[in-house]
Amino acid sequence: MLQHELEQEDFGLKERLSQHSALLNDQRRKLLGSKVLSLFKKISTNASLSVKIHLVTALFALLEKLTLEMDEFAETVFRLLIYLLVEWHDTKLLRNHLLANFLDLFNTEKVLQLHALVEPLCQIITMNLEREDSRKYLNMGDFSFMWALANKNRLSLPSALAIATIMQTFMVRRDPAFRGVAEKIFFKLVSKFPNDDQMRLLLQNHASECISELAIVDNLKKKPFKADSLMSPRSSNVDNTDNFEM
Repeated sequence: MLQHELEQEDFGLKERLSQHSALLNDQRRKLLGSKVLSLFKKISTNASLSVKIHLVTALFALLEKLTLEMDEFAETVFRLLIYLLVEWHDTKLLRNHLLANFLDLFNTEKVLQLHALVEPLCQIITMNLEREDSRKYLNMGDFSFMWALANKNRLSLPSALAIATIMQTFMVRRDPAFRGVAEKIFFKLVSKFPNDDQMRLLLQNHASECISELAIVDNLKKKPFKADSLMSPRSSNVDNTDNFEM
Protein backbone atom coordinates (compact mmCIF):
# COMPACT_ATOMS: atom_id res chain seq x y z
CA MET A 1 0.00 0.00 0.00
CA LEU A 2 2.75 2.40 1.01
CA GLN A 3 4.79 1.34 -1.99
CA HIS A 4 1.86 2.10 -4.28
CA GLU A 5 1.40 5.56 -2.75
CA LEU A 6 5.11 6.29 -3.14
CA GLU A 7 4.98 5.23 -6.80
CA GLN A 8 1.98 7.49 -7.44
CA GLU A 9 3.69 10.42 -5.73
CA ASP A 10 6.85 9.80 -7.72
CA PHE A 11 4.84 9.67 -10.95
CA GLY A 12 3.10 12.94 -10.08
CA LEU A 13 6.43 14.60 -9.32
CA LYS A 14 7.89 13.46 -12.64
CA GLU A 15 4.79 14.72 -14.45
CA ARG A 16 5.11 18.17 -12.85
CA LEU A 17 8.83 18.29 -13.59
CA SER A 18 8.16 17.33 -17.20
CA GLN A 19 5.54 20.08 -17.57
CA HIS A 20 7.83 22.61 -15.91
CA SER A 21 10.71 21.60 -18.19
CA ALA A 22 8.50 21.90 -21.27
CA LEU A 23 7.38 25.35 -20.14
CA LEU A 24 10.97 26.47 -19.60
CA ASN A 25 11.98 25.13 -23.01
CA ASP A 26 9.07 26.94 -24.63
CA GLN A 27 10.00 30.20 -22.90
CA ARG A 28 13.64 29.81 -23.90
CA ARG A 29 12.65 29.07 -27.50
CA LYS A 30 10.43 32.15 -27.63
CA LEU A 31 13.19 34.30 -26.11
CA LEU A 32 15.70 32.92 -28.59
CA GLY A 33 13.24 33.48 -31.43
CA SER A 34 12.69 37.06 -30.31
CA LYS A 35 16.45 37.69 -30.25
CA VAL A 36 16.87 36.13 -33.69
CA LEU A 37 14.10 38.28 -35.16
CA SER A 38 15.58 41.37 -33.54
CA LEU A 39 18.93 40.53 -35.11
CA PHE A 40 17.30 39.98 -38.52
CA LYS A 41 15.61 43.39 -38.31
CA LYS A 42 18.92 45.09 -37.50
CA ILE A 43 20.58 43.33 -40.42
CA SER A 44 17.73 44.25 -42.75
CA THR A 45 18.18 47.93 -41.92
CA ASN A 46 21.89 48.39 -42.63
CA ALA A 47 22.89 45.41 -44.77
CA SER A 48 23.93 45.49 -48.42
CA LEU A 49 21.56 44.36 -51.16
CA SER A 50 23.23 40.96 -51.54
CA VAL A 51 23.06 40.31 -47.78
CA LYS A 52 19.37 41.22 -47.77
CA ILE A 53 18.70 38.74 -50.58
CA HIS A 54 20.51 35.98 -48.67
CA LEU A 55 18.55 36.94 -45.54
CA VAL A 56 15.23 36.54 -47.36
CA THR A 57 16.28 33.16 -48.78
CA ALA A 58 17.31 31.95 -45.31
CA LEU A 59 14.06 33.13 -43.72
CA PHE A 60 11.93 31.34 -46.31
CA ALA A 61 13.95 28.13 -45.78
CA LEU A 62 13.37 28.49 -42.04
CA LEU A 63 9.67 29.15 -42.59
CA GLU A 64 9.29 26.02 -44.71
CA LYS A 65 11.01 23.89 -42.07
CA LEU A 66 8.94 25.32 -39.21
CA THR A 67 5.72 24.90 -41.19
CA LEU A 68 6.48 21.24 -41.92
CA GLU A 69 7.08 20.68 -38.22
CA MET A 70 3.86 22.60 -37.41
CA ASP A 71 5.89 24.86 -35.14
CA GLU A 72 3.95 27.90 -33.93
CA PHE A 73 7.08 30.03 -34.44
CA ALA A 74 6.38 29.76 -38.20
CA GLU A 75 3.71 32.45 -37.79
CA THR A 76 6.32 34.88 -36.41
CA VAL A 77 8.73 34.24 -39.31
CA PHE A 78 5.86 34.63 -41.78
CA ARG A 79 4.97 38.04 -40.32
CA LEU A 80 8.62 39.10 -40.40
CA LEU A 81 8.75 38.34 -44.14
CA ILE A 82 5.58 40.39 -44.64
CA TYR A 83 7.23 43.24 -42.74
CA LEU A 84 10.26 43.03 -45.05
CA LEU A 85 8.03 42.99 -48.14
CA VAL A 86 6.40 46.26 -47.05
CA GLU A 87 9.67 47.78 -45.82
CA TRP A 88 11.54 47.02 -49.07
CA HIS A 89 8.66 47.45 -51.49
CA ASP A 90 10.35 50.37 -53.26
CA THR A 91 13.39 48.24 -54.12
CA LYS A 92 12.26 46.29 -57.17
CA LEU A 93 14.90 43.55 -56.95
CA LEU A 94 14.13 42.76 -53.30
CA ARG A 95 10.39 42.97 -53.88
CA ASN A 96 10.56 40.55 -56.81
CA HIS A 97 12.70 38.14 -54.77
CA LEU A 98 10.21 38.19 -51.89
CA LEU A 99 7.20 37.79 -54.19
CA ALA A 100 8.83 34.87 -56.03
CA ASN A 101 9.43 33.08 -52.73
CA PHE A 102 5.88 33.75 -51.57
CA LEU A 103 4.64 32.28 -54.86
CA ASP A 104 6.62 29.10 -54.17
CA LEU A 105 5.01 29.01 -50.75
CA PHE A 106 1.56 29.30 -52.35
CA ASN A 107 2.29 26.36 -54.62
CA THR A 108 2.85 24.11 -51.63
CA GLU A 109 -0.36 25.33 -49.93
CA LYS A 110 1.48 26.25 -46.74
CA VAL A 111 0.69 29.95 -46.46
CA LEU A 112 -0.31 31.05 -42.98
CA GLN A 113 -3.20 33.52 -42.67
CA LEU A 114 -3.30 34.81 -46.23
CA HIS A 115 -5.05 38.05 -45.20
CA ALA A 116 -2.04 38.94 -43.03
CA LEU A 117 -0.04 39.21 -46.26
CA VAL A 118 -2.64 40.72 -48.61
CA GLU A 119 -3.86 43.62 -46.48
CA PRO A 120 -0.50 45.35 -45.76
CA LEU A 121 0.63 44.65 -49.33
CA CYS A 122 -2.46 46.33 -50.80
CA GLN A 123 -2.07 49.25 -48.40
CA ILE A 124 1.49 50.00 -49.50
CA ILE A 125 0.58 49.62 -53.19
CA THR A 126 -2.44 51.94 -52.84
CA MET A 127 -0.31 54.54 -51.07
CA ASN A 128 2.41 54.40 -53.73
CA LEU A 129 -0.07 54.61 -56.62
CA GLU A 130 -0.53 58.27 -55.66
CA ARG A 131 3.08 59.02 -56.57
CA GLU A 132 3.96 60.82 -59.80
CA ASP A 133 6.01 57.88 -61.05
CA SER A 134 3.36 55.31 -60.14
CA ARG A 135 3.07 54.07 -63.74
CA LYS A 136 6.61 52.73 -63.41
CA TYR A 137 6.12 51.52 -59.85
CA LEU A 138 4.66 48.05 -60.53
CA ASN A 139 5.77 45.52 -63.10
CA MET A 140 4.37 42.32 -64.56
CA GLY A 141 5.84 40.35 -61.66
CA ASP A 142 3.53 42.21 -59.28
CA PHE A 143 0.52 41.38 -61.44
CA SER A 144 1.54 37.73 -61.66
CA PHE A 145 1.59 37.69 -57.88
CA MET A 146 -1.89 39.26 -57.74
CA TRP A 147 -3.14 36.67 -60.22
CA ALA A 148 -1.82 33.90 -57.96
CA LEU A 149 -3.61 35.49 -55.00
CA ALA A 150 -6.84 35.74 -56.99
CA ASN A 151 -6.70 31.99 -57.61
CA LYS A 152 -6.33 31.02 -53.95
CA ASN A 153 -9.42 29.35 -52.52
CA ARG A 154 -8.62 30.71 -49.06
CA LEU A 155 -8.63 34.33 -50.20
CA SER A 156 -11.06 36.28 -47.99
CA LEU A 157 -13.62 38.79 -49.24
CA PRO A 158 -11.85 41.84 -47.70
CA SER A 159 -8.60 40.77 -49.36
CA ALA A 160 -10.35 40.21 -52.71
CA LEU A 161 -11.97 43.66 -52.51
CA ALA A 162 -8.62 45.30 -51.76
CA ILE A 163 -6.97 43.65 -54.78
CA ALA A 164 -9.97 44.34 -57.05
CA THR A 165 -9.89 48.04 -56.14
CA ILE A 166 -6.22 48.27 -57.14
CA MET A 167 -6.92 46.46 -60.40
CA GLN A 168 -9.75 48.87 -61.14
CA THR A 169 -7.28 51.76 -60.84
CA PHE A 170 -5.23 50.31 -63.69
CA MET A 171 -8.37 49.59 -65.71
CA VAL A 172 -9.56 53.19 -65.39
CA ARG A 173 -6.15 54.53 -66.34
CA ARG A 174 -6.36 52.59 -69.62
CA ASP A 175 -2.69 51.73 -69.26
CA PRO A 176 -1.89 49.58 -72.33
CA ALA A 177 0.85 47.69 -70.47
CA PHE A 178 -1.32 46.48 -67.61
CA ARG A 179 -4.99 47.02 -68.39
CA GLY A 180 -5.52 43.58 -69.92
CA VAL A 181 -4.00 41.63 -67.02
CA ALA A 182 -5.71 43.95 -64.50
CA GLU A 183 -9.10 43.15 -66.06
CA LYS A 184 -8.33 39.42 -65.99
CA ILE A 185 -7.52 39.57 -62.25
CA PHE A 186 -10.52 41.82 -61.57
CA PHE A 187 -13.04 39.48 -63.20
CA LYS A 188 -11.50 36.46 -61.50
CA LEU A 189 -12.06 38.13 -58.13
CA VAL A 190 -15.62 39.14 -59.03
CA SER A 191 -16.40 35.55 -60.02
CA LYS A 192 -15.25 34.36 -56.58
CA PHE A 193 -17.76 36.59 -54.76
CA PRO A 194 -20.58 37.22 -57.27
CA ASN A 195 -23.23 37.86 -54.60
CA ASP A 196 -21.34 40.45 -52.56
CA ASP A 197 -22.76 43.99 -52.79
CA GLN A 198 -19.38 45.73 -52.66
CA MET A 199 -17.99 43.51 -55.40
CA ARG A 200 -21.10 44.16 -57.50
CA LEU A 201 -20.60 47.89 -57.01
CA LEU A 202 -17.04 47.65 -58.31
CA LEU A 203 -18.32 45.71 -61.32
CA GLN A 204 -21.05 48.30 -61.90
CA ASN A 205 -18.49 51.11 -61.81
CA HIS A 206 -16.36 49.26 -64.36
CA ALA A 207 -19.38 48.71 -66.62
CA SER A 208 -20.25 52.43 -66.42
CA GLU A 209 -16.69 53.32 -67.36
CA CYS A 210 -16.80 50.99 -70.37
CA ILE A 211 -20.16 52.41 -71.51
CA SER A 212 -18.76 55.94 -71.26
CA GLU A 213 -15.79 54.94 -73.41
CA LEU A 214 -18.08 53.40 -76.04
CA ALA A 215 -20.23 56.53 -76.07
CA ILE A 216 -17.17 58.74 -76.65
CA VAL A 217 -15.96 56.53 -79.52
CA ASP A 218 -19.48 56.44 -81.02
CA ASN A 219 -19.77 60.23 -80.91
CA LEU A 220 -16.41 60.63 -82.60
CA LYS A 221 -17.53 58.34 -85.42
CA LYS A 222 -20.79 60.22 -85.94
CA LYS A 223 -19.35 63.74 -85.74
CA PRO A 224 -18.63 65.11 -89.27
CA PHE A 225 -15.06 66.17 -89.89
CA LYS A 226 -14.54 69.82 -90.83
CA ALA A 227 -11.16 70.91 -92.06
CA ASP A 228 -11.75 74.56 -91.14
CA SER A 229 -12.46 73.51 -87.54
CA LEU A 230 -8.77 72.76 -87.16
CA MET A 231 -7.97 76.45 -87.74
CA SER A 232 -8.18 78.91 -84.89
CA PRO A 233 -10.10 82.18 -85.41
CA ARG A 234 -6.79 83.99 -85.54
CA SER A 235 -5.31 81.71 -88.19
CA SER A 236 -8.49 81.79 -90.30
CA ASN A 237 -8.09 85.54 -90.75
CA VAL A 238 -4.59 85.33 -92.21
CA ASP A 239 -5.93 85.05 -95.75
CA ASN A 240 -8.45 87.84 -95.26
CA THR A 241 -6.73 90.73 -97.04
CA ASP A 242 -9.36 93.23 -95.86
CA ASN A 243 -8.14 92.85 -92.30
CA PHE A 244 -4.45 92.50 -93.05
CA GLU A 245 -2.39 95.60 -92.15
CA MET A 246 1.09 96.46 -93.43
